[in-house]
Amino acid sequence: MLTDNEFVKNSFIFSIIENGSLTKAARALKISQPALSMKLGKLEDSLGLSLFNRDTSPISLTAEGLAYVDYLKKQKVIMTEFETSVELLHNRQSHRVCVGGPDVYVNSLVVHAVRQLRESVPNCVIEIKNGSQQSLTALAEQGNLDFFICTSENLPEVFRTIPLRKERLYLCLPSGLSVNEQLRDYLTAPGEPGSCFDYTVLDGYPFIFMEENQPLQKNISRFLEEYRISPVVHARVNQVSTGLELVAAGEGVFMASAAAVRACASREGICTYALPESYTDRQIYAACNRHHELSGICLKMISLLQEG
Repeated sequence: MLTDNEFVKNSFIFSIIENGSLTKAARALKISQPALSMKLGKLEDSLGLSLFNRDTSPISLTAEGLAYVDYLKKQKVIMTEFETSVELLHNRQSHRVCVGGPDVYVNSLVVHAVRQLRESVPNCVIEIKNGSQQSLTALAEQGNLDFFICTSENLPEVFRTIPLRKERLYLCLPSGLSVNEQLRDYLTAPGEPGSCFDYTVLDGYPFIFMEENQPLQKNISRFLEEYRISPVVHARVNQVSTGLELVAAGEGVFMASAAAVRACASREGICTYALPESYTDRQIYAACNRHHELSGICLKMISLLQEG
């Protein structure tokens, strides 16, 4: 592995010792005797030592030569230990994947993929980091994530995105809101199609917002502007799962994917309604640093996330 290692470069010394003469050693090494003598001479000059006593037959090591041979053997041991350590490290890395995502995607997508991955690679090590897109982007830029799940292609140039699947967004209302009685015919289950209603009936209702830099908030803002709804902002969150828990607690209207609603522990307190076609089929991506090559196990996990 380390071809310029001192042991590798000067291993011809052991052939001289084994064969007892420069002539026999040269023959064994398949080089000429003058060429071997020149190699030995250059080594001795660089060390400032005489390694062999050429007056004995067979040729023998000097005291300095014995010390140098002992040094070369130690170099061999160190090199072997290093190569073994690197091999073990590569083996561990080849069975390790570090993935990040917002809570909603970790709970609804990643956990299922982990279970499937474990079936095919039982000894794999999986690290999962939950967070906002901003925090995950920073981790991946620093090399602390293999990839993360997001819904935006508006990422720094250092990233490339891999399409995973598409998701449908739904309007989520607290089940305790009286307007649900008026909208009874429009209720639909997460993941199912539904009919649109006159969304202006929500004008003046409390809404839950995401942080401004979150992709979902752009959809919420676009929806409110398109239907000229003036909301009362009751809360701002950085995780969809938190927003849905607030909906279930009666704190306001929110927008979320079918997977997010299904993953919500308090989904019985949420009424879901279809949104216009322009708010459906939102693409989910795996984002990775284009300067870091994905291992086989990372590609396997991405494939599982694509399959669903």
